[in-house]
Amino acid sequence: MAAETLDQATTKVAEAVDRLADDLEKISHQIHDNPELCFKEDYCKELLRRFEGCAEGAATATGCTAKVTADATIHDPLKANFTMAELFGKNLDRIDFPVDPDDGLAGYGSTDCGNVSQAIPTIHPYIRISPDGIPGHSREFAEWARSPLARTGMIAGAKALALTALDLLAKPAELKKAKEEFAATKA
Repeated sequence: MAAETLDQATTKVAEAVDRLADDLEKISHQIHDNPELCFKEDYCKELLRRFEGCAEGAATATGCTAKVTADATIHDPLKANFTMAELFGKNLDRIDFPVDPDDGLAGYGSTDCGNVSQAIPTIHPYIRISPDGIPGHSREFAEWARSPLARTGMIAGAKALALTALDLLAKPAELKKAKEEFAATKA
């Protein structure tokens, strides 16, 4: 793809994300109106406790023993694709959105993106939507998810992801490099 055509496509993608910004924000509010708040983890622990009770009861009733072994791994590990991550970072630069250096204070969310990353090249970028020190999966984090800071981060993330997809489509060498990295990388 010619550089001029790619630049035009890049501009159109960024403009499309800007046009969709209000809808994207509404969708994000629907998601953040129901934060996980560790529900699933707590619920899984409760289910395990109840299952163990059932197994012990059945074993006692039948004169047997029961041993329940819970698998600690719920999600596959993330297999990040650094080729695609580099493109994403360049696209953040392109739209003049600062990369937030990992200072150890930002915190990280939980994800099942690892399962996807085992099947196809994947990135899982983090975009700041709250100040340092706000715990994820909390009511405070949910409130920050409605803030102007969060909207700015959401729009920047959407643009950078869309532009990264455009790069992979318009630059076959980058797509090939991402696929080769995926094939050569172990989780």
